[in-house]
Amino acid sequence: MKRRDFIKLAGISATSLLLGMANKPADLATNNDLTAATPPNFILILSDDQGWTGTSVAMDPNNPASKSDFIETPNLERLAKRGMRFSNAYSPAAMCSPTRSAIQYGKSPARLMHTDNYVRYPEAKKRISASLSIPKMLKQTGQGYVTAHLGKWHQWPNPDEVGYDVNTGATGNPEGNCLKRGVRKPKVKPIPLPADDPKRIFSLSRKACKFLDEQVKADKPFYLQISHYAVHGGLMALAETQEKYEKKKRGKWHYRPEFGACTEDLDTGIGIVLDKLKELGIEDNTYIFFMADNGAVAINKKSHKVNMPLRRGKFIFMEGGIRVPMLAAGPGIPANTHSDTLVWGCDLWPTIHELASAKKPLPKELDGGSLKPLFKTKGTGDVQRSGMPEGLIFHCPAGKNWAGTRRQSAIRTGDFKLMKNYYNDSEVLLFNVKDDPYEWHDLSEKLPKKRDELLKKMEGYLKRVNAADARMTPEEIADMQNAKQLSTERGPGWRAYTKPSQPTEYPVKSFSAKENDPKPYGE
Repeated sequence: MKRRDFIKLAGISATSLLLGMANKPADLATNNDLTAATPPNFILILSDDQGWTGTSVAMDPNNPASKSDFIETPNLERLAKRGMRFSNAYSPAAMCSPTRSAIQYGKSPARLMHTDNYVRYPEAKKRISASLSIPKMLKQTGQGYVTAHLGKWHQWPNPDEVGYDVNTGATGNPEGNCLKRGVRKPKVKPIPLPADDPKRIFSLSRKACKFLDEQVKADKPFYLQISHYAVHGGLMALAETQEKYEKKKRGKWHYRPEFGACTEDLDTGIGIVLDKLKELGIEDNTYIFFMADNGAVAINKKSHKVNMPLRRGKFIFMEGGIRVPMLAAGPGIPANTHSDTLVWGCDLWPTIHELASAKKPLPKELDGGSLKPLFKTKGTGDVQRSGMPEGLIFHCPAGKNWAGTRRQSAIRTGDFKLMKNYYNDSEVLLFNVKDDPYEWHDLSEKLPKKRDELLKKMEGYLKRVNAADARMTPEEIADMQNAKQLSTERGPGWRAYTKPSQPTEYPVKSFSAKENDPKPYGE
């Protein structure tokens, strides 16, 4: 019996079993793990610059503020109903490239020394080259996996060197905005994308479907990563979708028609792939993961129209910059479940390793842990990370001028998050993000023991992995003292973000805020 025939037969058997279990608990019927019988397929869908509340899926079903009150994503809602949503999911970095690299290798940007959108340290190339990528790990299983990367790459080295059999090249942001880049000398205008393919959403979906067709025909298991250009800057959408959002009623929190329209088109593209899986009869043996590479862009006064109720956005280690939507569905994952366990992009590597029944032991220097135990417990419990037992640790040691707001470190563990800002005299901030998700109340002075505990853990990890030094040199300190925009929004100061003089008022009922508490705000 061929692999695809087995999968289809298993799907029919599962359906019959469901009919016979009408009076049984629903989770028993959805806990049909096929991995022991045939190698599972994997799809990772990665969106770009999409914040925690950038979909219509409530990442926390008990908190209506954990979804957008303006954007519609029915296909992601469909995916969430099929599997598990994570309300405490984080990207490994607050910007594109380091997150993408961390996902490939299961290692934090600090450990890889790839901490911003440039591979600026020679040591980083050595560490990346010595690391095992997801596609190469799957090749080592000997199960015949075919691997593909479609869409935005934006990292080093090229995808074929990382192990992808099929890929669309070492692409970056420009490919998401035009068919062909323009040049300055001689002056040649860029060739725009077709009106029916905004941000290449639909051409990427078609390429994904073609890849799926080919693997089913060849009877091969696969790993497919679809890295969308949406919803990165240079937003665009189908004319009819844009018109819909221009006429749409404003949400209490969110309102950006161009952002909403682009997001819904992205969701439509995701739906095309979900439909294809069902059509091919491989839905029941395919794991699908969805997450974003970082939070939505928030460098202007309209950022609250996409990020509220979280604070700040891309480039910043506040919740708006690193807390992202994340979903998982597939065999053995109970339907319509929720986990509030701390998870992040580095966890995908060991999760896929375990679900693929890889026999080789996990590399010692992994900063992720398998999510499979959460699938067995309906989302309860902790993820075990041997390389990073302290919690989730974020680090970015580079940046100047407005980019200087990225020069920071942070740790998230339990209900707390500590941040250290190297541009503000190494200022340390402490928040209870469970009770204060918009990070209004700095507890560093009220809870000195907790502050010192987390600071010690964070700095201990950074020292252990020999992370790049983020401290300012005397020359940089002198430059900062002379800077005229120290406390402006595009300047390197952080105190302006800590205590804004005119907070924008928004409802906070879902966070049980006291009446005399300051309101959350958008910056």
